[in-house]
Amino acid sequence: MISGVAVIWVLLEVLIAKSSLINIQFLAKIDIESYGCDNNMLIEAEEGLKQLNQTIHYIQIGKIEEYINELRELYILVKRELNEQLFQTFVQIENFQYSYLFKQKFDSLKHIEIKDKLINPQFEDIRSLINQIIQTLDNQERKTNCEILSQKIEILLEQLTYIEVECQNLNDINFEELISKIQKIRNKCDNDLTSQQIKTVDLQLNKDEQTQLKDIFIELPEQLQVIKKSFQSENDDQINLSIDKELIMNQLCVSGESSILDMFSSQKQIIDLKVNDSKLEGVNEYGYGYWIRWLTRWPEQQKEGISKPWYFISRLTKNDPYDNISMGDRILGIWLGQSGYTFVTNDVTSQNPNLQKTLSYQDIEGVWTYIHFSYKQGQAIGILRIEEETRMVVFDAIHEQPNFLRLIIGGSDLNQYPGFNGQISSPIFKLGAGSFINTEDDFNRFVMACNHKPESDCRDKSQIIQLTQGIKKYDISQSQFYEHFNNQKQEFPTIYGIGGWYKYIEIDQESENLAFRITINNQKINNNVEELGDRTLVVWLSQKQQYTFSTYSYFNMYGSGQSNIVQFIENKDKHTQWHYISFQYNIEIRQAYGQIIFKDEKMNLKFENINHYLVPIFRIFIGNDQFYSGFNGYIADVNYVTCQDLFNQQFNPSKIPDLINHITLPIQVPEFNSEYQCYISDNTIIDSAYDDIQSIAEIEVSDNNLIEGYGYSFWLRYLTRYPKPMYQGKTQPLYFVSRLTNNINYQDTDKGDRLLGIWQGQGFYTFFTNDYKTNNWNLNQQIEYYDIEGVWTFFYFSYSNTFNKAVGFVKYSDQESQSITINAQHENIIYLKLIIGGSDLSIYPAINGQFTKASFKIGSTAFIDTIDKLNKYALECNPQPNEFCDQYVQQNVIENIQKFQEQQDFLSEIQSNSQTQFPNEYSVFGWFKWEPTKMELWHLAFRLHINKEETNKNDEILGDRTLAAWVSPSQNGIYAMATYSYKNLDRNGEPNIVQIIPQDQQETKWHFIFFSYDRIRRIAGGYIKFQNKQESIHFDNINHFLVPQFYLNIGKDHFYKSWNGYIGKLTMNLCNGASNQNINEDFMNPPTNTYPNFYVTETKEICLIDTKIIQVTQENLSSVINSLQEEETKEKVCFCSLMND
Repeated sequence: MISGVAVIWVLLEVLIAKSSLINIQFLAKIDIESYGCDNNMLIEAEEGLKQLNQTIHYIQIGKIEEYINELRELYILVKRELNEQLFQTFVQIENFQYSYLFKQKFDSLKHIEIKDKLINPQFEDIRSLINQIIQTLDNQERKTNCEILSQKIEILLEQLTYIEVECQNLNDINFEELISKIQKIRNKCDNDLTSQQIKTVDLQLNKDEQTQLKDIFIELPEQLQVIKKSFQSENDDQINLSIDKELIMNQLCVSGESSILDMFSSQKQIIDLKVNDSKLEGVNEYGYGYWIRWLTRWPEQQKEGISKPWYFISRLTKNDPYDNISMGDRILGIWLGQSGYTFVTNDVTSQNPNLQKTLSYQDIEGVWTYIHFSYKQGQAIGILRIEEETRMVVFDAIHEQPNFLRLIIGGSDLNQYPGFNGQISSPIFKLGAGSFINTEDDFNRFVMACNHKPESDCRDKSQIIQLTQGIKKYDISQSQFYEHFNNQKQEFPTIYGIGGWYKYIEIDQESENLAFRITINNQKINNNVEELGDRTLVVWLSQKQQYTFSTYSYFNMYGSGQSNIVQFIENKDKHTQWHYISFQYNIEIRQAYGQIIFKDEKMNLKFENINHYLVPIFRIFIGNDQFYSGFNGYIADVNYVTCQDLFNQQFNPSKIPDLINHITLPIQVPEFNSEYQCYISDNTIIDSAYDDIQSIAEIEVSDNNLIEGYGYSFWLRYLTRYPKPMYQGKTQPLYFVSRLTNNINYQDTDKGDRLLGIWQGQGFYTFFTNDYKTNNWNLNQQIEYYDIEGVWTFFYFSYSNTFNKAVGFVKYSDQESQSITINAQHENIIYLKLIIGGSDLSIYPAINGQFTKASFKIGSTAFIDTIDKLNKYALECNPQPNEFCDQYVQQNVIENIQKFQEQQDFLSEIQSNSQTQFPNEYSVFGWFKWEPTKMELWHLAFRLHINKEETNKNDEILGDRTLAAWVSPSQNGIYAMATYSYKNLDRNGEPNIVQIIPQDQQETKWHFIFFSYDRIRRIAGGYIKFQNKQESIHFDNINHFLVPQFYLNIGKDHFYKSWNGYIGKLTMNLCNGASNQNINEDFMNPPTNTYPNFYVTETKEICLIDTKIIQVTQENLSSVINSLQEEETKEKVCFCSLMND
């Protein structure tokens, strides 16, 4: 990640002119006496003369000529590259060829030491463009960069040639005499200024006494690179003597990068910028500033608030290396203390390295605050802008003339202080004239005018997230709970709330039943009520005829507050009817307000002066959590709303839910038929979740004639993790599948309730019927099952009044059908009702899985009692459903190569393609190369898993490690390859089955990893192909759940250190053939490294047939490039290199 630090080089703005790098004619005719005591003009004149003298010296020793020759060679190469873009047939080869030549030129330019600071930035710009050309894989981007590079080379060549000619006429100028004269004038002017004791600011100073900063040791974190930006006048092309004066006299408003960056308290600095002496000659003013906001709970949890004496924010030091409190360590430093923001500087006159003054704060949680600190000629001024108030501190302090400066922002600063916890935006660093800000007016004009406060977190960002859809049944005894959570940081909402429909079912048991809980604390630190944020917004139903609304509030910035602030709404026995409960918080007005809408009234409550921490991530529990009993009843249509009021006109509660069952599984209405026929059923597949209340099919028939026989059938497959994950497995004794009843209002086990019923038990399917002869309304037999995970199973259950028998069939996939026969007598039937799926009177959980091809038949031909009839009149026209995923799909995750670093942020999980649902085969393969650095015990290569986001516990839950690989330095270097296996459908299994592959410290060379699984054969396996060997792994008897979706973490997850190096040609492969280890040859070659140190195995692989092969070296590079200038060659030449990794 790159942080934008705006660095203004005022000197460069003065010296760059339209036609040349340096205004030679102006400097040759300079009139020093006319400047008087204008220190800025004197400094710029002195610097310009030094540069002109140095440039003449370079011309005399041939350096400028060397620069010109290098640029001409590079210009030839760029033009040739642009021409080659026209020949599409050879693009790949030519791009590789010229990538290498560009790389050689890049190295050549890199080794040239350019001390001339006027020429050096131009060369650095060119080097940067070359590097971009080397790295890019996009032809259009490559062409664009080449065109820009060509223009820059032309301009710089013209300027260098101009300098070379003009400077030949200036050999008679005595530069040393002129420079000495300027220095004498400056010294005399400085003495006059000191004697007059001129002060530019008259401010009220904060006289509070401050304690010394104390040492605290904290773990080091990650570091970000910095870009230096040079801001130039819009009228650079018109610079002359008079305009130069105006430019120096007028300050510029320098804008910083407006993106927002997290600041981790325990990690490394986010900005570390060094400026050497070549940029600091004559610089006597400097300063920096940024927007910043403290966040107690983001990005790290500071549960005790600002509890330490000091939190490091930033420091400008002139020492390299710096200590902490030595002279020069704190030229301009800023710390956050318990009493305020403390500005620190040093004074060489009094030899005080630690002058401090503090600007106090009150509640700064989430408040964007601008801080500016600058110095000039004996005065340092710190400025603080909080809300609309601007405050200042002034130091009378003398600094030494710096020859080195280093700006550090964020992090734990030498492991001595915890870092500032929160966010930063728009940082700027200024050197030279205009850096010093000493009035509020200048602060507004030259800082605030172009560094605007970051936008409100809720500006135009409202969002509604549907947490539950439709009606769900919740049970007080339900032990499972589900956390709605998104681990990807969103905006920081200042308004958030939750609302949904509830209907309670009375029971005798006394308990508190959770409606919902929003919390900012994850399950590891949530203690129900002990920590602030455990109860962000919580509502539960008690046995006192009331709903309890609970929230929290912090009192100050030091971690104290009230974790359980409650109010009540009496339910007046109306909670057994549908009612709408909502609870919302608004940080801008510091209020929480709850509401219950009953059928005949609306009841509200309000919490005043409530302070919530500003966070981007919330965790939500509905109907149940680890602390409260489950809500006993129904919950419907729960929404989570951010950045908008729940109760404005756009968010009125939806209409009251109802429990009318909707037929979603298509079933043809049965008709009497006197002959056996095979009817084709609809092949629509319908999901059935264990917590579904509504049935997925309900159909009725009635007839004045007696119904002689009846039966129904369907295909069903049980799935543990779909459509609703059952992390605890099958914990209930019975799960409802279907029932046929002759009662309009049935009661489960009464007469006629279970004419023909099917339930799933623990290890068996139970078929129920009635026997009127014995008054047994619960007569049943069972058919056992073993591993039915994802197995399409056909059911047919029918009865005949003629034979007084009920016969049930079960066919597991392609196995032989099994049957049960129950002798029973039914009474005469004129009405029938078939129910499939759902919770069936809210007594049983529904079966978890999918239904399809259902049928309902009446009459004598509905009865089937033999396997021959079953095959002929049911299965022949309703065969097993086809697999979703029968075609191999390769999902390219990293097309060529991507660099990973240990300190990088967590990358989003990559989801598998939606077209590859329920694969029986899957694999991950790709190329890996570790970049040498100190290794931790484990670094993640990849993790394929089925437990999304927060539900993944690393190795606690089955599916946390579906297919995963880590590298480790243990035992001279190893890889660990892990998978999981369920033992049965009752949660038992092993979430972490590991095999080790020795890699003998070969991780720093390209190596290929393949890891796969095959559900049909129940095996996992793979290999790692190193440069000198191949090591394989094999896992037998591995049972994976059948799921529609996979998630892939590459290089980093929440549990392990990141991969450090390169990953290339990485693919996630699904469906038939994905476990096949015979991989396309294109993927068996290492990726082409788009970075400068790229990997090449054999020259001949990239050269055309019948070409002359010339190995390119640094020694023959110039001749190779010059040969490219020839318009026609007698032979085809391929310029390549033999390189070892």
